[in-house]
Amino acid sequence: MEPGKNKKIIVGLFIILGFILFTVAIFVIGSKENLFTPTFKINAEFETVSGLKPGASVRMNGISVGKVDNIDIKSKTIVLVEMTLEKGVQKFIKKDSKATISSEGLVGNKIVELIPGSTEAPSVMDNEMLATIKPVEVQD
Repeated sequence: MEPGKNKKIIVGLFIILGFILFTVAIFVIGSKENLFTPTFKINAEFETVSGLKPGASVRMNGISVGKVDNIDIKSKTIVLVEMTLEKGVQKFIKKDSKATISSEGLVGNKIVELIPGSTEAPSVMDNEMLATIKPVEVQD
């Protein structure tokens, strides 16, 4: 083989490897941000969010089903929390379901915990408001 051909093969393999790594990275990041799964949004209004941050996990029965997108102060006593959830769990979240803020561990990150409603109630729709339960704080 001539020396120029070896360099072309090495450059070609390097480009192919870079493309493969780029594709894998896109799928890994996309799966974390729910880019490739159908989603829907729900909202909840709390008196206090107790240190909850955007990007926090949303769990139902101990299973992560989404994340907190945005936290917005609506008035002196109302904080709006916007969440994006996986479409597959929509049928399990009923109109009488409730949301509360809890801790991941003893002193862990704050998360939103969804408490399932009754089986007879209809499922929530996109951008619907959930009832909330005031979180218990250490100071209380």
